[in-house]
Amino acid sequence: MIQFPVHFGAAFNDEGWEPHPFVVGLQRKTLFSRDKDGSDVTVFLFRGGGGKIEDVPFHAHATADEYTYVFAGTGKFEIEGQGIFEIQPGSMMCVPRGMRHRALDNSETLLTMNIYSPAIE
Repeated sequence: MIQFPVHFGAAFNDEGWEPHPFVVGLQRKTLFSRDKDGSDVTVFLFRGGGGKIEDVPFHAHATADEYTYVFAGTGKFEIEGQGIFEIQPGSMMCVPRGMRHRALDNSETLLTMNIYSPAIE
């Protein structure tokens, strides 16, 4: 468990970003993980990598709930059986474990923070 204040100021700098493992045009930065910090949650930042972001395919997280907060950019977020929702700065989505979801039509300026609880690998 993270037991100290967390300051996100440096989190948004250009260090530590890597290509998303399966979505072209999207980058990921790990803020907290079980492996790295012993954290009981996983926290990623996702951002556009400067070009068109491919749609994120339908997927589900079998062991964790997902909380996504949009800092910048626009797009759509679909939760299977619940519909497609427009997203913009200030939007937050909560997806229970096991529920299929996807992101689509994202702008190149997309910047989100995704929290997975409990931590995912």
